[in-house]
Amino acid sequence: MPDLQNRAADLILKTVPRLMGTLSSDLRRVAQNLSPGHFQILLFLAHGESNLTTLATELVVTLPTMSNTVSTLAQRGWVALRRDPTDRRRLMVSLSPEGWATLEEIRDIAIAKIEHTLESLTDVECRKVIEGLTILDGALAGDS
Repeated sequence: MPDLQNRAADLILKTVPRLMGTLSSDLRRVAQNLSPGHFQILLFLAHGESNLTTLATELVVTLPTMSNTVSTLAQRGWVALRRDPTDRRRLMVSLSPEGWATLEEIRDIAIAKIEHTLESLTDVECRKVIEGLTILDGALAGDS
């Protein structure tokens, strides 16, 4: 089993950057200087408002890094910032209307690009991809 896990891990490490690489140029056309980290934050915030500490923990970066990144996103108008009324020290972050629009545009482009890539697969192969990614997503959710 460890050999299978090693092969799976190696394939994931090879595939994810390749996938992100194919998306990067298309995504940068929509939003200049959009990094994968920015995209991850926008996706995370699509599920609701968050504070900096939670964002940093979920995206596995330091609090100063997240603070700088969120400041950049706020300057671009993609996120809205407000102080938590129950704890004025805590900064709350949410998607702004422009952030929602940008995220939707990015998501549409990413899905179209991935769909195009998957067109060469048979229905059976597509179902296997869905099954494998669903299992991986569940395993990652369990690691949280």
